[in-house]
Amino acid sequence: ESGAVFADASNTEGLIMSNLGLSQCHIQKREYQMALSLLNETIRLNGQAGHQPDAQWQLWFQKGLAFDGLNKTDSAIHAYFLSIDIIEGIRGSITIEEFRSSFFEDKTIVYDQLIQSILRKGVEVNYRGRKVPAGELAFLFNERARSRTFLDMLGNKKVPPRKSVDNALLEREQSLRLKIQLLGQQIQRNELSGKDESAIQAE
Repeated sequence: ESGAVFADASNTEGLIMSNLGLSQCHIQKREYQMALSLLNETIRLNGQAGHQPDAQWQLWFQKGLAFDGLNKTDSAIHAYFLSIDIIEGIRGSITIEEFRSSFFEDKTIVYDQLIQSILRKGVEVNYRGRKVPAGELAFLFNERARSRTFLDMLGNKKVPPRKSVDNALLEREQSLRLKIQLLGQQIQRNELSGKDESAIQAE
């Protein structure tokens, strides 16, 4: 077993990724409780190793799938929330637009699973300390995923500095890019300064 090999070699990163793959196998075989036990242990191990964010979001995502398999919808939703927070934290720390866009490509599945779980619950969901109707919250996360993708696409479309382009327009574009980045960081850190998240998203 690869996990035993990594453990014997004291290769914590390898053991974490091996356990992640094994938990995915348990979930595919509908061995949800076994998956949860392994995921809990691996999350603890990852914490001791200093938190590898790229592994951590996957671990919480897999926990969400396992909870969904056990029909524990509230626990699944909570796990997906944590996974998305980690994903957006990583994304916010990436400064090169091209890397940021490609980073997000394979992570919309987390939003999709969260939205399905919210709609399956069908009543109010506790989100950031307040009760939000399921339909409203599902719509919020659908728009959140779409806006992340759309902003990344826009971020990669730079205006070529031709002589015919008005310098004022180029400066305006740069100003808007900076404002979008700052608003994204506010959402990521939940520093909304009295505004709710939907208002920041709209801005």
